[in-house]
Amino acid sequence: MKRRYFLELAALTALSAPLTALAVRTHSQSTIRQFWVNEPWQSNNLFLQGINAPTFAEVDVESLSVTGKIPADLGGIYMRNGPNPLLKPELYRFPLDGDGMIHAVYIENGTARYRNRWIQTKGLQSDLDPNQEPSELLRNYANTSIVAHGGKILALYEVGLPYELTAELNTIGEWDFQGGIQQAMTAH
Repeated sequence: MKRRYFLELAALTALSAPLTALAVRTHSQSTIRQFWVNEPWQSNNLFLQGINAPTFAEVDVESLSVTGKIPADLGGIYMRNGPNPLLKPELYRFPLDGDGMIHAVYIENGTARYRNRWIQTKGLQSDLDPNQEPSELLRNYANTSIVAHGGKILALYEVGLPYELTAELNTIGEWDFQGGIQQAMTAH
């Protein structure tokens, strides 16, 4: 893979979720497998339109198109975390409101693949359960940052505990550092 193409792909991945999904579709050699698709919705809110519009599907792309060759010794995961409202919000207070979604590009054995997943927070699970009351006003979206710390991958938000994820983006649950923290920690 040429350095320029790699940087372009990394820059596209770092943009909003819709542009990332578009880049994956554009550069894919394989069929996109959709695992979970939400009913698309539209909003009059400027921060939920155009490049800010949410992505409505969790997808895997097994083989991204590569121009040139990825060095054999280059490997790892590039992850990006950001807000991506699954359900249409009744009240949208802030441009960073929205359920956390992780986008990841995996580079291994000379290939690149892509995956995205919603972080299965308590608030999101509550929203998806018709028997639950609406989730709390100050909910933990886990959508601000993603860090690797102590062998764990943690999705962070300002008003709650980190959410632990696997490298394949499955949500394990809240992580309190084995009882080391009892309340929110900063995501910055």
